[in-house]
Amino acid sequence: MLDLIMICFIAGGLGAILQGMVGVGTGIVIIPLLTFILPGYGIPQDMAIHIALATSMAAIVTNSFSALISHHKRGNVQWHIFKKIILFSVIGSCLGALAASITSGRYLESIFGIFMLFTAAYMLVKESAVDITDTAPILSLPKMATGGFGIGFVASVIGTGGGILMVPFLHSLNVKMRYAVGTSTLIGLPVAIIGAVTYVVAGLSQMHSSSVTIGYVHWPAFLAISLAGIICAPIGARLATILPAKILQKAFALCMAIVGLKMLF
Repeated sequence: MLDLIMICFIAGGLGAILQGMVGVGTGIVIIPLLTFILPGYGIPQDMAIHIALATSMAAIVTNSFSALISHHKRGNVQWHIFKKIILFSVIGSCLGALAASITSGRYLESIFGIFMLFTAAYMLVKESAVDITDTAPILSLPKMATGGFGIGFVASVIGTGGGILMVPFLHSLNVKMRYAVGTSTLIGLPVAIIGAVTYVVAGLSQMHSSSVTIGYVHWPAFLAISLAGIICAPIGARLATILPAKILQKAFALCMAIVGLKMLF
């Protein structure tokens, strides 16, 4: 068990650093890792992906706090946008976690593999976003409801806070990039909380009790990933200012494509 904790600590630190540098990290690193290695530690093969998703969402909860505090201090959080979208996002997150909890592990691995490939392609072609100047945000209720629900649902199915989808969605509504990132971080926190709680409750009825799991959450892995994230998140933020982020983004995208193909096939 000690070697599993060390592996998760290292992976959690790497995910937090990448999150700070290129905006994607924790879930993308942790979910494939846990899916591959947990069967070697007594977890049934068809349950490994469920536990990986749940543990990732639980870790994202703790790792989001420091980022949220930083964004709030810098005035990047738009509370009026949060209030308009959060209910739909939370409902989507709850239903997404419920759907994932009763879906075959093999199907979930394929879904996550496809998500990895699409994300890798997006990161390979993504250029710096052109920011919006003085255009008022388009916050119509139908768009907020549809986008919030859909992103919350997908976030729980793939075990993330949904930032990789929420940021471009908000930006498409004429929200400035700094506000889109900060507000997405705030939205992702309750989305991850509701998703993680739903995975815990669903796991209590779907799998046998274990000394290392609470529902679907593997608590030793969760603690190791969370601790590493708290320690390493500031490192990623600092490295983002001194390393060529574009090259790192492309290299990370290629790694994601390889892992995505592995999980898909």
